[in-house]
Amino acid sequence: MNQHRNTFVLFIIILLNGCLSNQMLPNELSDYRATIISSRLPQKIGALTLVQAKSDANNISLIFTKNKFVDMDSLVEQVAIEFCEKEETRYLLKRGISYRIITLDSSNKVDSLNSISLNTCINDE
Repeated sequence: MNQHRNTFVLFIIILLNGCLSNQMLPNELSDYRATIISSRLPQKIGALTLVQAKSDANNISLIFTKNKFVDMDSLVEQVAIEFCEKEETRYLLKRGISYRIITLDSSNKVDSLNSISLNTCINDE
């Protein structure tokens, strides 16, 4: 009886590790990441507020509203450097995930759209 229980527990551990390992497809990774980010919203980050995170295939869209003027090109450049250097986000980029940084104006229309992918990291090296 104890042998069967140990075998069952070992099977469950292997199954769970397989679900969490490198076997996840990029679209599953992006969906998982967007879900985690969404669970913490809204989130005020300086002059921006992150209001939505969603995934579409291998893309994670982060949608922000602006509380005041922000030079988005400069900000996204800094964020890209951090994403490329940070182990967790670099891993996702290497797996084919890309990020879309979208800012909305006061009437909720797209004000700027920027992308961060592994190519962004390679071009910055």
